[in-house]
Amino acid sequence: MQRAADAYAALHAHATRVKRARGEYIGGAAPYGFTLAADGSLVSVEHEHLAIVRMVELRQCGYSLRIIAGQLADDGHETRNGAPWHPQQVARVLAAHDARVEYQRACDLMGLAHEADTATVTPF
Repeated sequence: MQRAADAYAALHAHATRVKRARGEYIGGAAPYGFTLAADGSLVSVEHEHLAIVRMVELRQCGYSLRIIAGQLADDGHETRNGAPWHPQQVARVLAAHDARVEYQRACDLMGLAHEADTATVTPF
């Protein structure tokens, strides 16, 4: 029984590495700014990227998360479920954006390909 579990774990780990190497998303809901295509790749969602760009602009100007959430509502940007933005949601989106930017910078420094090199994902 343990051998079967070990074999499955090894197979799953290998499949995850292969998917990651192909630039495919490997779990959970797609991050804000993207949707999942049928083949498992991330596809850019333009109106969500516009909201992210606005969040980044406002944060760089020094605005609080609460002010940013209110400004997004004033600008007509909605969450995926159509609800108004909450400051904690803004914080999560900004943190995910920062992580993607840092990942792309690290890949660039090391000369490695990253998701932004695929045709379906546009960097922001």
